[in-house]
Amino acid sequence: MDDAATNNLSVVVLDTECNDKLIGVFICRDLTFAPQSFIDTFLGKVECPNTFIAELEVELRKQLKPELDKFLNEKGQTVDFWGVAIDQAYVGKKFIFKSMLALVEKLAKEGGYTHGHIYAVNGKTNIVAKKANY
Repeated sequence: MDDAATNNLSVVVLDTECNDKLIGVFICRDLTFAPQSFIDTFLGKVECPNTFIAELEVELRKQLKPELDKFLNEKGQTVDFWGVAIDQAYVGKKFIFKSMLALVEKLAKEGGYTHGHIYAVNGKTNIVAKKANY
């Protein structure tokens, strides 16, 4: 997602004690954003690569209160904590994910976002997300 490099929501974490080795990335986006190339390739086609996640989102939206719908459909309201990757050597050390989540939350608040959305599909990610009230 090219926009993640310039949207002031995503972060890259480097180990400054180890020649700036890449520790991890946390890709975030406005929940309403979809790259034009994605729309052109997959809109209206069944073979969408994120079918499982899309189905989960449909079910989630069915359960939401109507007053929350605007936060999912209006640009600038909800940041989607979309994807995390952490070097295996750093997983579980120094609270890397927790620190990354705190940083992207700070960036989102500075950007005027009032809500956050996260798919916590990994066990460790799920624990941290629950502790952060997601």
